[in-house]
Amino acid sequence: MPTQSDPQTPRRQLSLFDSVNIIVGIVIGTGIFATPQLAAMPLDSEPLLMMCWVAGGLVSLMGALCYAELIVRFPKAGGDYHFLKGCYGRRLGFVFAWTQFWVVRPGSIGAMAFIFAQYFQESFAPTADQSLTIVWAIALIAVVTLLNVLGLRVGKTTQNMLTCAKVVGMLAIFVCALLTPSAQSVEPGLTENAETVTSDVTEEASPMHALLLSALAIGQSLIFVMFAFGGWTDIAFVGAEVRRPEHNTFRAMTIGVVVITTVYLLMNFSYLHVLGFEGLQTSNTVAASTARIAIGGWGERFLSALILISSAGALNGIVLTGSRIYYAFGQDHALFSWLGKWHQRFTTPVNSLLMQGIVTCGLTALFGSQFWARFFQGEAGGNFRPADGFERMVLYTAPAYWFFVTLVVLSLYYYRRKHPVEKPPFRVPGYPVTPMLFTLVCAGIIYSTMQYAIDDQRAVYEAFWSAGLVFLGLLVSFFSRPPNKA
Repeated sequence: MPTQSDPQTPRRQLSLFDSVNIIVGIVIGTGIFATPQLAAMPLDSEPLLMMCWVAGGLVSLMGALCYAELIVRFPKAGGDYHFLKGCYGRRLGFVFAWTQFWVVRPGSIGAMAFIFAQYFQESFAPTADQSLTIVWAIALIAVVTLLNVLGLRVGKTTQNMLTCAKVVGMLAIFVCALLTPSAQSVEPGLTENAETVTSDVTEEASPMHALLLSALAIGQSLIFVMFAFGGWTDIAFVGAEVRRPEHNTFRAMTIGVVVITTVYLLMNFSYLHVLGFEGLQTSNTVAASTARIAIGGWGERFLSALILISSAGALNGIVLTGSRIYYAFGQDHALFSWLGKWHQRFTTPVNSLLMQGIVTCGLTALFGSQFWARFFQGEAGGNFRPADGFERMVLYTAPAYWFFVTLVVLSLYYYRRKHPVEKPPFRVPGYPVTPMLFTLVCAGIIYSTMQYAIDDQRAVYEAFWSAGLVFLGLLVSFFSRPPNKA
């Protein structure tokens, strides 16, 4: 059996600080800049909005605690892959890894790359052709992939620097916002939509109907809030490389989620303080408007730099953790055994990293191309924008991501019953209620995203191709056999 000294297996090189930075760096990507306005739109008060962001943190913490117990039980590279395989069987483990390889990871990495490319072009080449957006996105994916190929030390150092820089930058926006006079009023036209919504609820609805409408509004807001919190699960994929996982996993996930929630609350407070609630609801550039007012003429440039750092940091973390899934997958399936190699010199899964980069670059080029828009969606060339690739990537990944997260958390019930541990290093507080509450929220997110795909014609194509690739993975799994260990 391989040991930690075996060069063909991962080494425990991630400290508690490194692990926290991976979680924070992946989660705090671009969501906090894009979703606050969408989260505020269905609501009618500032306290309710802040409550939704607190709820997002609590839900994420519940899921993180469930993941922490599973990681302590299985401190292996690949995380979710092992959890699912052990509970639901080898075939579902195959489908999970396949889906990560063709859908979730390329979509998540590509989405971050598109945001980076869009702001990079606006900052450094505003007059260049829009098609160059794809070039910048692919270039970032290639550079980050090669940095992670060179070793975990390079990858984690890059992650630590980018995460610390983005958190400091957001704190700077918060401090500047505090020094800015509070928003006293909003132009009359800005509050028209919000007033119409609230009047319908308060004047025409019965108390019970009003309560139901409020619950629906909170649920709609939480869809966007939870999108901003997505990604904390990724620490599970590098469980084999965390030092003292029985202690540091729980600490890293708890500290990480608390830091993320705190940053999100401070950023939303900044938006509300500078723009006011109605201004937050109606502004399409919440972060840019806040930075411009709070910092001055160069505020938007500062924000652009912050978004570049934030998206690059999230992308680096996703690249680092995702490659560990395919390493574990390759060790169990002969067809993909070449992915299950740990490079002796670089001490990284080089084959997995390179293939992940190639697939992601290919899908990024496809989703940002005119070919995809015209052939698959029938859009006119005049309406095509490469930057729309971000939305396509998000719609491509969301249902599959939350589906497997739900299955992972539910697997905790199986392991508690079938494989009890006499004195476990960590147990989920509030079991069995905690994992059940979390899975109910996940089910709501899955339903909402699928309903969005049905209601929005543009989203149907991405959801269709995503589901088709998952089904193809199920078919391929019947032909996969374990590698010959002899």
